Amino acid sequence: MSKLCDYSKFDHLDENDPDDEQDRDHGHARRSQVSGEPNEATAQASPSTMNERLKSGISPFTPPAATKTTAAPASTPQPSQTRLRKDERSGRFVFEYNNQKVYEFEQTLDDVTIYVSPPPFIQSAKQLKCSIEARHLRLGLQGSEQWFINEDTYGLVDVSESTWSLEDDDSSSESISESNRKNNNRNKSQANEAQMKSMVIYLAKAKRGELWETALKGAAGKVMNVQAKEEMRKELLLERFHEENPGMDFRDATFNGEVPDARTFMGGVNYS
Repeated sequence: MSKLCDYSKFDHLDENDPDDEQDRDHGHARRSQVSGEPNEATAQASPSTMNERLKSGISPFTPPAATKTTAAPASTPQPSQTRLRKDERSGRFVFEYNNQKVYEFEQTLDDVTIYVSPPPFIQSAKQLKCSIEARHLRLGLQGSEQWFINEDTYGLVDVSESTWSLEDDDSSSESISESNRKNNNRNKSQANEAQMKSMVIYLAKAKRGELWETALKGAAGKVMNVQAKEEMRKELLLERFHEENPGMDFRDATFNGEVPDARTFMGGVNYS
């Protein structure tokens, strides 16, 4: 059974699951026992051994007593580690599985944008597949029956206004060290090598102004903590204020107590 719910690596979707191979091995062993195939001990029994067993009154066709072996204690599986954190540099929220980034996301009044890093060999959107539904998202590699992400969305999606694309990931070139920037030619060469692609999925919110506490529900059920939720609620409300009052600067605005809901505050958000 594939463990896509464990967010297997994007470029290893078609590899055999170790558990599948183990199950096949165990299944073969069971079939051998049921079908009566000779085991190694009986197949190699010599005539002298059979004569000795006959003298002792034991049928030569009776398999020898099994040798007791002490099974090694099964290792305790380690629980999967998932977390949702905010990247202060980019401002995006990052969902991680066992310290490996699965996707990033950010949101506005109108949409939620998800960023996924595909395998290095991906250079065209034709190599990928993405299915956007009203409450579900799937994405993976063309030609593979498996999906890298196969999860319900946090909120309702306006499918007709949603889309996805494969774009250059400008953030990948930022990993070049400052010491290499002194040599322009070398810097350009490394920037080209470091240039990666990013799969960008735009999910239009069916309920404009709704706060999504995460992009995808997933089995882990990770959502923003209380502080991050309040910060995001404030960002959405200030975006609405700026939209309704162009030319005014609300960057230093503060709220007493809990930040109001941008979708419902003072008559609700404008859809026009």
